[in-house]
Amino acid sequence: SKRYFKAVQNTATALSHTQNAVIFLWDEPRPNDIAKLIEYASYVKSIAPSVKLSVTVPGLPELGKHIDIIVPSLEYFGKYHASFEDYRNLQKMGREVWAYVACGGHGCSGGKPDVGSPDFVIDRPAAFIKSLGWIAAKYDLRAFLYYAVNYGYGFYPARDPWKDSYNFGGNGDGTLFYPGRGAEHGLKEHMPITSIRLKLWRETSFDAEYLNWAKKLPQQPAWLKAALNNLVKSPQDWQRSYAPYRRVRKRLGAYLHTTPVK
Repeated sequence: SKRYFKAVQNTATALSHTQNAVIFLWDEPRPNDIAKLIEYASYVKSIAPSVKLSVTVPGLPELGKHIDIIVPSLEYFGKYHASFEDYRNLQKMGREVWAYVACGGHGCSGGKPDVGSPDFVIDRPAAFIKSLGWIAAKYDLRAFLYYAVNYGYGFYPARDPWKDSYNFGGNGDGTLFYPGRGAEHGLKEHMPITSIRLKLWRETSFDAEYLNWAKKLPQQPAWLKAALNNLVKSPQDWQRSYAPYRRVRKRLGAYLHTTPVK
């Protein structure tokens, strides 16, 4: 639409001289949207060629020439529209591959099957978040995208996130902070209260840092590849228990402590 083109033009112009800027160009385009998506991408690049474009979409090979950051859902990563080889080819072209999770992992609200991919709903065991850093390391994913951390705030006061944060078929989907209101829950002032799920996300991001550090070593520990493959067989098939991740992290931490990076 003309309004969309104008908004994109204004954003691209404002970011044209900004370092490390990213425009999230389109969220989950359908197959019949791809031609229009490519048109938009070309338009933005004509205004701000240095700005990176990201799209939440499977790694369709034809997008490699137009989109800088491909962001597939872990629900579909390596399946259906694009293979792992397709993503590796995109990475070889200099494109970044990120990942995200959506309600499809737990079935959304339409009675769809739970495919078991990682997600952030409250009902899941800790490994559903803990696995993310290890999946990222196995497939060289550069970053992880999540659509919201305070989605439940928008329903207050009709619905209080402390009592009900059920959205898109999952408890806590999109709400990783709780609203800390003064004079409630022992607080004296307003502040966001972090969830255990958010702290698990921080923890697995540290795991990813350990694994990235190991990749920079002149020689990685001989046992690490096998350990990673035991934890993650695919983005949908990974170790459901928390303890095995913890054991490998502890072993890797001890190795890194005695092995300097040159």
